[in-house]
Amino acid sequence: MKAYLLGAALVAVAAPAAAQSPFDGTYRMDIASAQLPKKPLNRALKAGVYRCDCDTPLEVKADGQWHKVSGQAYSDEMRVEAVDDNRLRMEGRKGSKPSFASDETVSPDGMTVNWTSIEYSATDGKPVNASGKDKRVGALPVAGLHRINGGWVTVTDGLQVDPAGITMTFKPISGGMSRTAGTGETYEAKFGGPAVPLRNDPAGTMVAVRQISPTKFEERMMRNGKLRAILTYEMKPDGKIFATNYNPIQKTTATITMTKQ
Repeated sequence: MKAYLLGAALVAVAAPAAAQSPFDGTYRMDIASAQLPKKPLNRALKAGVYRCDCDTPLEVKADGQWHKVSGQAYSDEMRVEAVDDNRLRMEGRKGSKPSFASDETVSPDGMTVNWTSIEYSATDGKPVNASGKDKRVGALPVAGLHRINGGWVTVTDGLQVDPAGITMTFKPISGGMSRTAGTGETYEAKFGGPAVPLRNDPAGTMVAVRQISPTKFEERMMRNGKLRAILTYEMKPDGKIFATNYNPIQKTTATITMTKQ
């Protein structure tokens, strides 16, 4: 399962300041500019059970059948299938609706995973496709274990994501900000105000925003009262947005540049 949340604080701004905000328009992430986390994601497939040190640890039988999963933001059921010793397929659904599907194949030398994924959360019903590869960190698994076992980091080389998955529209509001993702999730929030729902998000995410400077603001993403991400957007003199995504659970940071469309 892939998930690419790249992109995305002290006083409320007055209405005139909001009207002059440089954040106004549609921007797209430049994948080539991304700096992705170097901390490996540890995964295991042993004794017919798949495990992942995800933000919420995942454990599910890898028998190709649907199983209930708990704590996963966008799936309440998952199906994991070890096609062979080098290939792994996964699907998720939430409330009987598909949430994602992925297909991964480990390279012959065991050091790379080539993957494709489909996310189904877009409000217009159109799937968002992505493809790329992960690099192994550490030694190969012992003989007899599935090749997916080990630590992995995603790399930007060859990474591709449909435009809807890497596009955001910003619009200043009086004393705050509105942001809409290309997949339809949206919010309007006051700087320094209470958290508001991220509308159209199946996971029930809440968002609080604060202004750091006239050219920089921050989002705090929360689910079930727990901080899940801190996203910062800074408008640079060249008109591009420098976005930072800090994951407080994994304690990792990703950055990317966004260009106006």
